[in-house]
Amino acid sequence: MADRNKVDYYSVLGVPRTSTPEEIKAAYRTRAKELHPDKNRAENATARFQQLQEAFSILGSPERRLLYDQGNYAAAVDPATQATEAEFDPVPCDGCHCISAQPRFVQYDRVISIIVASYKIRPAGVFCPTCASKRLFINTLITGAVGWLGFWGIFWSIAAIIRNVSGGTKSPGVNAFLLGKQAAYFMQQGKADLGYALANESLEFFKKAGTGDSDYALGKSGAEVARYILNQSTSKRVRLRSRWAGWPVPARYALAGLAVPAVFWAAIFNSSEETKRQPQLASSYARSSAPAVTSAPPAEQYVDMTGQDGHTYRVSMSDYRRLKPIFDNLESRQPGLKASIDDVNTRHTQLENQRASVDGSNSYSVDSFNNNVEAWNRYNDQLRANLAAFDREIDAYNAELERVGRKIR
Repeated sequence: MADRNKVDYYSVLGVPRTSTPEEIKAAYRTRAKELHPDKNRAENATARFQQLQEAFSILGSPERRLLYDQGNYAAAVDPATQATEAEFDPVPCDGCHCISAQPRFVQYDRVISIIVASYKIRPAGVFCPTCASKRLFINTLITGAVGWLGFWGIFWSIAAIIRNVSGGTKSPGVNAFLLGKQAAYFMQQGKADLGYALANESLEFFKKAGTGDSDYALGKSGAEVARYILNQSTSKRVRLRSRWAGWPVPARYALAGLAVPAVFWAAIFNSSEETKRQPQLASSYARSSAPAVTSAPPAEQYVDMTGQDGHTYRVSMSDYRRLKPIFDNLESRQPGLKASIDDVNTRHTQLENQRASVDGSNSYSVDSFNNNVEAWNRYNDQLRANLAAFDREIDAYNAELERVGRKIR
C-alpha cells in the first residue's frame, strides 16, 4: 500500500490540484480514450489505464478527494470508506452509440485479394448484438466477394469465414473488463438487476483468460469490480437472455453475407459458359403434346414486425397491414404517458415542499394544502387507470402478434 500512496493522482489525470469536478471528469474522458487498450497497443497501456481508473475513482469522489488532499491516503483508497463513488462513463456501441446491456468486444476477419497480393484485415470494436450482426455480414460479404482472388487469399478466406461463422474473436480479458465496467455503470444508475447480470458475465469471461494473455491484467481489474458488485448485496440476481449465445446466431448473418457474392460469381461463371456454346438449329419442330400449365396463385408475402415486448416476429403482409396502425398508435401515446408520469412526480415534489411550509395555525394554509393533495390524488388515480388500460392494450397487441406471427429473435 505504501507505493500506492505515493502516486500523484493529479499528475496521472494531468490536472492541477485546483481543478473543478467537471474538469477532472473531462480530463479522465480524454485520457481514457488515449490509453484504452482497445486503441493503444503500447506494452504499458493496460497498466497506465488501470492507474487512470484508480486516479479517477479517488479524485472523482468528493469525499475521497478531500481525504487524499488532507494526506489521509489510506482512507482515500480504502474500499470500505463511506464515500460517494465516482461516476464512470459507460462504454457505448461503436456502431449505434447506444449504451447496451450486452456489449462485446469483437474482432472479425476480412480478406481482400488483388490477383498477386492478398491482405488480411481484422477490424474490431465494442458492439451491441445488432451492430455486431451488421459488421459480421459486411466482413463476410467482402471476403466472399474478393478474398479468394489470390493464391494465399483462398486459404485465408476459408479461415476467415470459419471464424466469422463461429461469431468472431472475443478476447476474454478485454470483455471481462468491459462487462465489469458496464456492470458498475448500471449499478450507479440504480439498475441492480442488469449490474448483477453483467457482473456474472464478466467473471465467466475472466475464467477463460490465461495468465499469459496480454489482456489478463485488464480482465482481472474488471473481474475485481464484478466480484465487488456481487458481494455488495443479497438482492435477487438475474441472468440476461443472451443474444450472443450459440453458433447459429452469427452463422445466419455470416452465411447471408456469403450468399450474396456466391450468387453473383455463380451468375458470372454461368454466363461465361453460355457464351462458349455454339447455337444449333433443330432438325425438325413438333407441336408439344404436354398439357398447358396453369399459373399458380401468388405466394403470400411476409415481413418482419417488432412487438412491444422487444421481440421480432415474421407475419404475413395482410396481418402486417392490420397490426401496423395499432403499433403506431401505441408508440405515439408513450411519450404523452411518460410526460404525465413526470408531471405527477413534479407535483408530488411540490406538495412535499408545500408541506414543509404549511402553518398549522393558519386554517387557510392548511385547507389550501389539503385541496392540492386531493387534486393530486385524483390526477394520480386517473393516470394509474390510463396506464393500466395502456398495459392491457399492449398485452392484447403482443398476444395477437404472437398468435399470427413466428418469433425470429
